[in-house]
Amino acid sequence: AGETMTADDTDRMARAFRATVRPVYGATECTYLSYGCSHGWYHVNSDWAVLEPVDADHRPTPPGELSHTVLLSNLANRIQPFLRYDLGDSVLLRPDPCPCGDPTPAVRVQGRAGDTLTLPTSGD
Repeated sequence: AGETMTADDTDRMARAFRATVRPVYGATECTYLSYGCSHGWYHVNSDWAVLEPVDADHRPTPPGELSHTVLLSNLANRIQPFLRYDLGDSVLLRPDPCPCGDPTPAVRVQGRAGDTLTLPTSGD
């Protein structure tokens, strides 16, 4: 399991190790699912995985629109394949080519819908 690294965390690690630090987005079901670019997007390792951003009814979410969840198909796991496995993460699929030049699909991860705590406002 992992956690989100803040920009401050990334800066501190880069200074401590004197190296460029790039984030990754992965899951137990596909550890090297994607890699971060210098423009803040996660590029899907599309040789190993297919990510499908979908709405609450598992219908495709258009690029540029935040998904309800994302389905993962791990193409590299031949022993125990995961096909359209619901990760529970809300993502936004980039609608246009990334300025970094990487042609693979790129996403931004909003987080897990189940990790969001909603509190009532006054008067509710």
